[in-house]
Amino acid sequence: MFPTQFFVSVLVATLAGYTAGMLWFSARLFMNPWLKALGKTEADLSANKKEVPRIMFYGFLNTAATAFALGVILELVSTPTLLAYLQVAFFVCFSFVVTTKFNDLIYASREPHWSRQPQILFLVNVGYYVFSFTAMALAFWLVRP
Repeated sequence: MFPTQFFVSVLVATLAGYTAGMLWFSARLFMNPWLKALGKTEADLSANKKEVPRIMFYGFLNTAATAFALGVILELVSTPTLLAYLQVAFFVCFSFVVTTKFNDLIYASREPHWSRQPQILFLVNVGYYVFSFTAMALAFWLVRP
């Protein structure tokens, strides 16, 4: 159904999306506000070092599934330009991911949704998804046949 080039594109997009996450949640960018919003510290991360490989593996698989789905959508839409690739990625991200995360904010946050902590967590998390989808769309566009 899909040519080999498609799976190469998915792998490249997966690596781009995963790298985007590593950058986004790095100490230089948003790790500290994210940890603070979760009520955790770097010491909490260090205490769970044995879990990190498994968590990272699951995160990679999740990113691969997302990249595959985005790649299929881009193939179905037959977008010709980088701008179109980015528009599709933003549409998909905002239509499904951001709206779902917003529902989590208003219905499932432990504190009232208007408190600062859940809002910061929401903004950091959805910012990551927008960044990741952008990186994946760019990767798909760069390796397209």
